[in-house]
Amino acid sequence: MIKSYFLLAWRNMQKNKVSAAINIGGLALGLTTSILVLLFLVNEAGFDRFHRNIADLYLLLKNQQQADGVSTGRSSAGPMAGALRAELPEVRNAVRVAGTGTMARLGDRQVFVDGIYTDTGFFDMMTFPAVAGNPGLALRDPNSVILTESAAKKIFGDSKALGQTIVIEDTVPVQVTAIVRDVPANSSIQFEYIRPFGVFESKNSWLHKWDDNRILTWLQLKPGADLTAFDRKATKMLQTRSNDTTVSTFAMPMARLRLHSGFSNGKQSGGKIYLVALVAILGFFVLVIACINFMNIATARSEVRALEVGVRKVMGASRKQVMLQFFCEAMTITFFSLMVGILLSRVVLPVFNKYMQMNIRFDLLDWRIWVGIVAIGALTGFIAGSYPALFLSRFLPAKVLKGEMAIGPKRALFRRALVTTQFWVAIVFIIATIVVWQQINYVRNRPIGYDQENLVDIHASKQLGAKYSVFADQLAKNPGVKSVSAGGDDLLNFGAGITGMDWPGKVPGHEISILVTSVGYNWIKTTGLQLAEGRDFSPAYGTDTSACLVNESTVTRLGLRAPVLGQKLGGSTIIGVVKNFVFNNPSGIIAPMAIYLYKGAPGNGHFFVRIANNDHWRQTIADIGAVVNKLDPNHGFDYSFTKEGYQQRFEEFRAYGTLATTFGGLAVFISCLGLIGLAAFVTERRAKEMSIRKVFGASIRQVLVLLSADFLRPVLIAFVLAVPAAAWALKVWLDNITYHVSLHWTVFAAGGLLTLVIALLTVGWQGLRTANQNPAKKLRSE
Repeated sequence: MIKSYFLLAWRNMQKNKVSAAINIGGLALGLTTSILVLLFLVNEAGFDRFHRNIADLYLLLKNQQQADGVSTGRSSAGPMAGALRAELPEVRNAVRVAGTGTMARLGDRQVFVDGIYTDTGFFDMMTFPAVAGNPGLALRDPNSVILTESAAKKIFGDSKALGQTIVIEDTVPVQVTAIVRDVPANSSIQFEYIRPFGVFESKNSWLHKWDDNRILTWLQLKPGADLTAFDRKATKMLQTRSNDTTVSTFAMPMARLRLHSGFSNGKQSGGKIYLVALVAILGFFVLVIACINFMNIATARSEVRALEVGVRKVMGASRKQVMLQFFCEAMTITFFSLMVGILLSRVVLPVFNKYMQMNIRFDLLDWRIWVGIVAIGALTGFIAGSYPALFLSRFLPAKVLKGEMAIGPKRALFRRALVTTQFWVAIVFIIATIVVWQQINYVRNRPIGYDQENLVDIHASKQLGAKYSVFADQLAKNPGVKSVSAGGDDLLNFGAGITGMDWPGKVPGHEISILVTSVGYNWIKTTGLQLAEGRDFSPAYGTDTSACLVNESTVTRLGLRAPVLGQKLGGSTIIGVVKNFVFNNPSGIIAPMAIYLYKGAPGNGHFFVRIANNDHWRQTIADIGAVVNKLDPNHGFDYSFTKEGYQQRFEEFRAYGTLATTFGGLAVFISCLGLIGLAAFVTERRAKEMSIRKVFGASIRQVLVLLSADFLRPVLIAFVLAVPAAAWALKVWLDNITYHVSLHWTVFAAGGLLTLVIALLTVGWQGLRTANQNPAKKLRSE
């Protein structure tokens, strides 16, 4: 019997190709979206889950009391790991991790690789399987390096890597003592090579300070450890040894780090879980819209299927059997839609990865994905077929066969409610898309506080940094170069924050984290920053090595009173106040910053070159490259334009905007697809009515208005309902962004008008076709 139902469903699809195509197309788009969302959710939920000890792994976070609240950061003090490991019984292991990167040279071949420094217990805690050698022992040897398989391939090609020697950091020979598998893309810790932390410690004396936070501390606690007690003990230890009562620390589970790492005023306030939830909700609504299409078209064709149901019941079919038949039809259409959806998702996935800046894979061997796909297909078939099965199976054969079956107002009302729901979702999507792109453009056009045009950022190696004076002297002779300077950070990222500084009027124990950086002479001039007061560093003053510059946020947050110049910050005299400029988060607050003069050669850092804005800028870049290659032939000319780097910050924002646009476009398209099918059936049913109206003198415009009104009314109702929902959701989103656009009524009007126009165009052509028909053709049989 079931076989005959599926066979009948196949015959109905062949007989009604238009409605079948609309149903399959709509459901296929909805299922494609759902599959992509499923892959996204599996990837996000699986972050860091490959570690065997994931249940006991934590990252140490720090809360710092600021003038305007509590800030939460991942950096911690260097001595923290050793002290926790030695003194707190809850701690099984603790390791320090610091990021790094270097050029690796093997003969004439040299490649850049990213890496980390870490302690010997790293591989006991984390699960990064070894391919060759013993990584744990390798971290005990300061002359060793651990490579991933890809890094080994990049450096050695097909040659054997284990036991071989490469040169890093210009002059340091190290031996490859272990090779590990490539780090999974869904790992919080990323590296291509690892070196012993002792090497990093020997070069950075600040690691012994309790108020200098620049590294990560990873913990493995004992099973069943009391987190509350641990946080209390760790905080007491940090406050006592840093002499800072405004700081606290706590352990964040690694399993929650990816999705729940958002903090507001020291409290957990979400994180990427909001994006995951948003994507899941959007995908769900797109699928629901596709299911509504199926229901609408199925019920709109109820008069056509009524006789079939009546005959079946007369022949002895029960209501349950009729319901089963319609469920089988829904499942058949869903099956074909699911096959199309799987193919489309595999085709679209690379594009999805590109815009979302992710590396999601459609692993055909992952049973979780197939269970999810089957569940989505079954649920879709059930939802899509539920109402048609319940509705069509209720027809009474006596009335149907007498021709007395008519669709009551309640049925029409329900169908209009479904259409209203579709367009309610579509309008919310459209309004949200407009606001997201407004926000992106608003932040992109935010005054950044310095001149990015024609500012070249050269990534200086240690070897090139030591020759900064020669570099600057040679570039000063180039007419295309206007100014040269250096800095420990680029203008987009500043990460070294310290506490423990003293300033006039400081309340004892009240600490504020201040970002610190070192720069060369002419830094203000070269970067195009502006001084609110005071001066830049200058060789004309012999005391600048004990001076500093601060930004306006530092003055405000520390409560420094005028005159600011001449006051002491951490023992250094303030000689200038830099006007606030945007760094780190383009839409966030501007943190306090203290800027110091290099006491020697810049070392690893950045050279800034301001070039002339003329037609010869390419030649100027080539000349700069020639100087760099001459001074540092081992690394080559690695440069970027600051403006391009700043614009790349918006790739993630742009990804969200593209995602919102895509979901919104799908919602509108699928809604209109169903509207086309619905309009075709309704206009066909009212064709004789319209013909009679034309005979009595109705114009084509009047007929068109009558036909369109039924479809546009639900759109208008949807708009009224969508505005408050969209306003509430967007306000919640924008309130979490410091620098954000304001909501304006024109956004909501534009969203409603756009949807109305799209709906009108969708049904208009079908109505126009009916209105232009010759009434004689429809009425000649009456």
